[in-house]
Amino acid sequence: MRISRSFRVVALLVAVSGACATAGILEPIAGCLNLLLVVLFTRFLGRGFGRLGAGFASLGIAVVTLGAHHPALGSSSIIHAGTAIVAAWICAEFVSQRSRQPCPTSPLDDETGAEDYRCIRDRENQLNWLTETVPGLLWCTDSRGRIEYVNRRAEEYTGRRHDELRKNGWFDLLHPEDETATRRAWRRSLKTGAAYDSIHRFRALDGTYRWFQCRATAMRNANGKIVKWYGLSLDIDEPKRAEDRLRKTQVKLARATKIATVAELSASIAHELNQPLTSIVANAQACRRWLAASPPNLAEAKTSLDSLIRDARSADQTMQSIRALFKRQTFQQRERNVRDLVLEAVRLLREDENKRNVDISLNFPDGLPTVFVDQIQIQQVLINLIVNGIEATENTGRLPKILITACPQDARSVLLEVVDNGSGIPEAESIFDAFVTTKAKGMGIGLAVSRSIVEAHEGRLSASNNPSFGATFSVVLPVSPFASSQQAVGA
Repeated sequence: MRISRSFRVVALLVAVSGACATAGILEPIAGCLNLLLVVLFTRFLGRGFGRLGAGFASLGIAVVTLGAHHPALGSSSIIHAGTAIVAAWICAEFVSQRSRQPCPTSPLDDETGAEDYRCIRDRENQLNWLTETVPGLLWCTDSRGRIEYVNRRAEEYTGRRHDELRKNGWFDLLHPEDETATRRAWRRSLKTGAAYDSIHRFRALDGTYRWFQCRATAMRNANGKIVKWYGLSLDIDEPKRAEDRLRKTQVKLARATKIATVAELSASIAHELNQPLTSIVANAQACRRWLAASPPNLAEAKTSLDSLIRDARSADQTMQSIRALFKRQTFQQRERNVRDLVLEAVRLLREDENKRNVDISLNFPDGLPTVFVDQIQIQQVLINLIVNGIEATENTGRLPKILITACPQDARSVLLEVVDNGSGIPEAESIFDAFVTTKAKGMGIGLAVSRSIVEAHEGRLSASNNPSFGATFSVVLPVSPFASSQQAVGA
């Protein structure tokens, strides 16, 4: 027990009284010096030096008592000497600033221990509160995987108490489709000591299954041996089901994309074949009229048949070009004269009776370099742009008028422009998207395919509105390597 300050003062007074009593029979100076020596040693150097001083003081008092020139020693002299010795030892024991305190046998034996005990209790309560309220299923097993502890949430979710789970296990709560894989993963962790991580469905008290992600880590002793497994199972049912719904949506979207691609391909083929097939029909009808005449005009009929055969071959070449385009095959690029390329496209267009009388003007400078393109594909692009320009004048009150110009853009490319006097375009870029059209009966595929063809030739196709009315479609085509080298030599 702790020695109070008041008790120390009393002990010091007893020591002084004993010293005074000793001074009655001993030499006053020797007695007082001995006592002062003990007090100073004990006060400033500690109890150990105080005891040492008390021992020397006791020896000194005994020597002085026995060697003094007093009458024969009586009982009073011995008592006085003994009192002085006791006073010296009392000073050595109680004057020190550090008093001896017995080790507390209980946390309640001192104030510091009681405070530590309260802190430990608070931390235990916090830990218990944490394990019982954490939003997950906490569990603990022994080294063999047998349940030793589950928190309250686990008991409430499964409807089983801790002792039931320990006795019956938890594998029967797994979804039948997940049981085999989960058992295999858990046994592998028990065998190897690797961290356990599994996603499976777990049956609730009401019989429904929810998705959980279960993770566990082994606790090892000082020798590295596994003694326990601590695990946490988190409910991931909502994210898991959302992921499944997203996956199904992606599958449906991929299927719809394939269908749309097939539809786009079909529309593209129909659009590209429309012009040559129209020419074939027109020539066939002309041939029939010449043969039905009286007398039959065989020369004109033969000319119509020749044109029909030529257009049929053009349709076949168009199909071959479309096949190469969508199969990413190499084009049959050749050196082509820009004027001849455009004139042939205009000729094919005029085979259509509805477009035969359209005003189409050409403006080409002399010395225009040749371009390196696939003739059939670029002609299809030009026909599509001219037809769009003609149809853009519908409901405008103006007769269709098309101007086609060409000029070198730089040493490596030629710029072709198709200018119409139609209603213009609402958005320059969106019209090149598939299935986007400004015409009531349009399919919205022509410009998308045309841009794909031009870009496949390493060119560019763009559109812009004219200052007054109408639109201008610009086609940039690459110059043939031979013409480009000639220009470089001439420069």
